[in-house]
Formats: sequence, structure tokens, C-alpha cells
Amino acid sequence: MARFITLMLTVGVLALTGCGDATNSTSNNSKAPEVLEFAPIYEANIKQVESRLNESLERVSNQVERYNKDAAKLEKDLQKYSREKKALEQKAYNLGKQLAEARYVEDRNKITSVKKKILELQKESNGLGSEKQLKDDLQYAKEQAYKSKGDISHYKRLIPAWNKFTDTFENNIDIFSYFMAYVFIGEKLKDEVDGLRQVDIKLDKKAMTTAIDLSVIDSPLIDTTEVELVDDKFAALIQDYVKSRGRKPLVVTNANIGGDYWTTVDIGNIDFSDPISILSFAIAHRRTSGLLIALENLAADYSIVVDTKSFARGIHDGLRNSTPKEVIEQAKITLSKTDESIIKNKGELFVYDFMSQEGAQKKDDGLYFKPIKTVEGENVDRASKYKVNVTAKLPDGQELFSDKADFSQLGLPPQINKIVNSMKKGEVYQVVISNNFIEGQKKNYSREYYYPDMKFTHVPRWQTVSYEIELLERKR
Repeated sequence: MARFITLMLTVGVLALTGCGDATNSTSNNSKAPEVLEFAPIYEANIKQVESRLNESLERVSNQVERYNKDAAKLEKDLQKYSREKKALEQKAYNLGKQLAEARYVEDRNKITSVKKKILELQKESNGLGSEKQLKDDLQYAKEQAYKSKGDISHYKRLIPAWNKFTDTFENNIDIFSYFMAYVFIGEKLKDEVDGLRQVDIKLDKKAMTTAIDLSVIDSPLIDTTEVELVDDKFAALIQDYVKSRGRKPLVVTNANIGGDYWTTVDIGNIDFSDPISILSFAIAHRRTSGLLIALENLAADYSIVVDTKSFARGIHDGLRNSTPKEVIEQAKITLSKTDESIIKNKGELFVYDFMSQEGAQKKDDGLYFKPIKTVEGENVDRASKYKVNVTAKLPDGQELFSDKADFSQLGLPPQINKIVNSMKKGEVYQVVISNNFIEGQKKNYSREYYYPDMKFTHVPRWQTVSYEIELLERKR
């Protein structure tokens, strides 16, 4: 169960929780950010989908019109070029003939006059432009018009598909429940099933869909300990299969998967004497119940009542991959936008709470620090190298990394180096950098040859991060 709650964390949905109370006044008396609620943001993003799709349709329609106009103009320009080029070629032929006649009769004045005309003709020819460029531009305009026509067809299919799909739900929270289940468990469950087919294990869809029924999750007829036991036994079989590099067949039997308990279960007309049915049921039951607990936590934190009917439907459809791909793409965009808003808001609250603490200071826009442990009676000597012990965490306490190393090897921004430079050996500081600071650093230093690694690859998207830095050694 824990592994699928972890799955939710990796995609950012459960990263929304646990940033602490931020109701205290900061030292600079700035106004505390408001705690964003999940449901209104999601509903607003859902409502924006149709308008965004219509705007995209209008945009690509305008592109087709523009590229068609460009192509028509370039066609005319190319025809004009051909006519002018032909006329210039005729003039060049005539002048060449005149020059030959003048040379034949040794008429120097005529020769000079014709040569001047030839030079003027060359200038006129040079000003005509490039036929190749005109043809390339024409080809590009036609290709873009063709591509945009394809985009028009895409949006003309997608908009009614989106509307038809959303009309099957009573409200946007039901749609949210469906999308969460589809994206974060249905598709993952399908990938797991597809992966097992590669090792010749074909799971029982009937048993899986029965297990996905949320009424079964809470049923006293199911001993969740037995479900977890089956899953753990199967994980051990998979591990043995991997170790043998596929040479040892993966065979599912009642002896290595089932047990006496399953002969007593009577749900959904499933044949629990079949080990594949037991395994299928256990996998789906455990994955679904794990995510349901995660969503219940989310609902408690953000006052969302997850619609269990829509939730179960989402898992079923994700397992079958039955919802149009374009609709799910829009769902993922919507989930991502909501996630971004909440995570950034949580970062702002964390910073506000941090700045309300004693000793907290602002170093730069988006960079804050405070001493945790200070050392008295010792001067700060000059140094160019610093050995530090650094632990990086997200606002919810999740550790990103912990390392003892020279500060220069950690790929952290030079602004933090200035803070470390002021520290005494043995001192510990907390440094907080906001998402806005991180994004700004990525843009600034991506163009600088002396900071090629300033990419913050250890920080998940949109997150604020806190570093606890202990200075172990200063070197000249």
C-alpha cells in the first residue's frame, strides 16, 4: 500500500500536504498568503479546458488562412520572378549578340556602350532575388498550412469528445475523481498488467474489475492481510524471475500464491480456486485501496469529497484504456496546472512561516536564511574552499539529498556561497530558496559557461527547498 502512496507523491498530488502553520506575522509585516483550496482551482481549470480548446481551434484556423495567403502570394511572386527572369535572359542574349557584332567590326564605342548595359543588366538580375528561396518559402507555407489543417481536424474531434465526456458527470469534482483514478492508478495498473504479459502471466480482468469495486474494499468478507500476503508472495516470485534473467519460469500456483483463506471467499462469481484469479483480485484490490487512502487524506486536507463511483469508473477505464487519448491529455494538463498552483502556494506559506522565525533574514529576492547554531569567540578567516554537511528538504519534510562535500561540488547558486563564507566552523544555517528563485537561476545560468550545472535537478518542479548547512572546514 505504501508504494502506491509513494507513487502519488512522485507525481506531485500528495506533495500538496504538510507545509506547516503560516499564520504568524513576519518580521517585515508582509501579508500572509492565503491557503489555496484544491477544489476551486481544479474546477476553474476544468472550466478553462473548453475555452482553451476553442482558442486553439481559432488559432490554428487563423494559421491556415495566413499560410494559405502566404502561399498564394509566393505563387504569384514565383510566377513574376519567372517572367522577369525570362525577360532578363532575353535581354542578356540580345546584348551578347550586340557585343559580338561590335567586336567583329571593332567598334570600340559600341563595345563600351554594350558592356555598360551588360553591367546594368547584371545589377538588375542580382536584385531579382533567389528562385530557390522563393521555392523554399512556398514549400514551407504549404507544409505549415497542411499541418495546421491537421490540427484543425484534431480540435474539431477533441472539442465534441471533451464535451460528450464531461456531460456524463454531474459536476467537476466527479470529473476530478475520475481523472485522478484514471491517471494515477488505472493507467499504472494497465502498465503492470501489460508488463506481466511479457512474462506470460495473463491476469483475470473479471477478478480485477470486481476488486476495483470500492464496496469490496471495505467489505468484511475480505481480509486485507491476506490480500497483502498474496501481493508480497508474488513480488518474491518476480524477484526470483528477475534474478534468473528469465531462465527460471514464473509459474503462479495455489501453493506459491493462494491459501486456504481464498477457498472461503465468495465475491462477484470469481473462481478463487484459480491462482491467477486470486492474484488478479489481490493486485487490483491492494492498488485501489492504497490510492483510496491517499485520496481520503487529500480530501481531509482540502475538503474534497471524492466521488467513489466516478473514482471506480476511472480505474476501470484506465485499466482498459477506453477514454480517448486526447481527453486524458487534457486531464493531465488540468491536474498538472492544479498541482502547480497548490505546490507553489505551499512554498509561499513555508517561506512566510520561515520569515516569522527569530533570526530569519532575506538575502536576495527568493533566498532567505537564518542561523540554527552559532559559534562564539572565533573570527571568520579568509577562505576559498568550504567543506560542508548539507541536507536538502522540501517544505513537507521530504529529504531530497544529504551529503558531505566541498561546497563547490554541490551545484548550488553563488548567493548561498556568500552565506557560507560568513559562517564560522561548526555553525549551522538554514537556507530557503523559493521556486521563483530557482526558475530565475535556471534561466540566468543556463547561458553562463562558468555555471553549466546550475539546473537544480534535485528539486521537483515548482517546489521551494530548504537546505540545512553545517560548515565543517574552511580552507584557503
